[in-house]
Amino acid sequence: MKNYKQKLDDLRSGKTLPQNRNEYWPEDDDRKLVKLFYKPTGISEMAIILGRSEISIVNRLRNKGMLEPQSRVRNVVNGYNKKCKCRTCRCEDCVYIGACGLRAEAN
Repeated sequence: MKNYKQKLDDLRSGKTLPQNRNEYWPEDDDRKLVKLFYKPTGISEMAIILGRSEISIVNRLRNKGMLEPQSRVRNVVNGYNKKCKCRTCRCEDCVYIGACGLRAEAN
């Protein structure tokens, strides 16, 4: 039997697919998910235990109202974020320089 790290690496790399992928969530799995969440157990460990992907676990927890989305509201005008000066957003008065991991080139 593979160890936890190897199972997680295989799951993330796509070498193995989650055993319950594309299947509906039975009530038993929902109960297990809630118990693991309050235990607390990490998302990756829940995915291995329940035979689901990490994204599937996160989405199910969000649908149950147990996790909040972790995205920030962006001020987007004409397809660009007005507050960012990186090459992606192209804004001139960036307060989040390099927030996307790219640095603006010097003019």
